[in-house]
Amino acid sequence: MQNNDYGPFEPLPPDTPAPTPHRKRGPTPKPADEQRTHRIAVYLSQAEMKVVSGFSELSNVCPAAYLRKAALNTPPVVIPELNQLVWQQLSNAAANLNQIAKQINCDDLSVLEEVRTALIRFRQALVKPHK
Repeated sequence: MQNNDYGPFEPLPPDTPAPTPHRKRGPTPKPADEQRTHRIAVYLSQAEMKVVSGFSELSNVCPAAYLRKAALNTPPVVIPELNQLVWQQLSNAAANLNQIAKQINCDDLSVLEEVRTALIRFRQALVKPHK
């Protein structure tokens, strides 16, 4: 209830400034030229929807965003799961190789035989398939 002579349903006097609107929660709105205001509906067959859904899940975007990006020739990057697993496995080897290169660049040649053995094992691990 308001603390003035005007009731809650009566207009404020003309000299009263308008209340400042509260900012809505959520992300900051995009500028007018970047706002998406046009909508296109597309009908897909079951097989087409399955393909679009699969790619959208792999790229971690919704199907509509995937179609928008694909139509604008900027499709999201889809990294196959196998590549992600191999990347994780090779990251440890890359870190070890980095440490080896650091020791060699510091003229610490006392570990040269150790480095040679480690590189031979690393090469064998890359060449031999795991069972």
